[in-house]
Amino acid sequence: MASVEAALDAAICWVNTFPNLSKTCSTADDLADGITLFEVLANIDPEWFSLVDRVERGNSWVIRFNILKTMYKLLLSYVEEILQGQISPEDTPDLNMIVKDKDLLEIQKLVYLIMVVALLCPKKADYIYMIQNLDPQHQQIIMLNVSSVLFFSLFSVHLKFQYLV
Repeated sequence: MASVEAALDAAICWVNTFPNLSKTCSTADDLADGITLFEVLANIDPEWFSLVDRVERGNSWVIRFNILKTMYKLLLSYVEEILQGQISPEDTPDLNMIVKDKDLLEIQKLVYLIMVVALLCPKKADYIYMIQNLDPQHQQIIMLNVSSVLFFSLFSVHLKFQYLV
């Protein structure tokens, strides 16, 4: 498995392929406030994640935590209700560590959960195509990390493999 830094670099390249982001990301710190990841989710399902336009924005850790908490609650309900899956406790990112410490491993957990959701959503072909247009090294890192999350612990047995292409 690639290092946390390499996995985040590949994920940042993927995130930057999305249209309508308020900023381009260059480091994991750019993902730690939750806004960009919330915007990615709004691209994946604009109706489900429509709250992105209404969240309070600011630099205080309390505001950033509330953004992440709101986004994560919506992500959990999307996984359960739309994808018929469950996120395991091992794959649950520590939002406090993301906000207060900008912990790279926790940011990686969150961004790869979002990536798996994109690859299982109804518009998955679009997101697979976005990955295929990245450089081969990033593609390989992404696929290793996604398969690790997906097959080892992200979704319960109820998730049917027919969601994959």
